[in-house]
Amino acid sequence: LNLNEAWPPMPFFDFVFLRNVMIYFDVPTRASLVQKVRRVLKPDGAMFLGGAETLIGIDTGYDRITGSGCSYYRPKAKA
Repeated sequence: LNLNEAWPPMPFFDFVFLRNVMIYFDVPTRASLVQKVRRVLKPDGAMFLGGAETLIGIDTGYDRITGSGCSYYRPKAKA
């Protein structure tokens, strides 16, 4: 799957791992990528990023969930 191209129809995913992927893209590409992920991630799903990656200033459609030694992002509930 080319992350920069249009994505084909896919089932919904429980987990998406983008660890150390987004560091190679500029901010507009990162924003596009996490929007695409949100469309294929289950409402209670989780997106994992690398330790040097963040959604600050990129996308506000996720809640950051922290746990024991890790964190992940879950799509915000639709109002």
